[in-house]
Amino acid sequence: MKGIGAWLLLMGVAAGLGCGDDPSMPVDPCGLQDLPLRGQVSGPTVTDVALEDQGGQRIVVLATATDPQGDADLLGVVQTLKVFRNKACEGAPIVLQDDLAGSGVEESFGTAVDTTTDASLYREISDSDRWPVALSFQDAGGNTVEGRVAARVFR
Repeated sequence: MKGIGAWLLLMGVAAGLGCGDDPSMPVDPCGLQDLPLRGQVSGPTVTDVALEDQGGQRIVVLATATDPQGDADLLGVVQTLKVFRNKACEGAPIVLQDDLAGSGVEESFGTAVDTTTDASLYREISDSDRWPVALSFQDAGGNTVEGRVAARVFR
């Protein structure tokens, strides 16, 4: 009986070690894509997305996109960024919208979270190097780029 008990224990440990190899469980639950993120040929390309910890109080979202038609194709067009509340991209994200200042110009989308509204989420993002965000950008011609990327987090 001792041999069977030891064998069962070993099998349980081995099964636990291999749980990350389950093909039904995706390695990346968010489906993140690499930057630059390109959409339609004539549409914008998102070149950078960042979450900046400002003064240990708030996380501000920054993004940069270019457009082959230049500034005029981006000015006055509302863009959308969604900051997820966890690294698994579960639940309702924090939605931020703004227009871009121009092609290749970094734009602040405002505060995603601060220590007074959600100190726990603030700390989790601030302690990370990357954080998942979803984006939907378009230009004046209706060309779009959409996807999920890992925004860099910096202090």
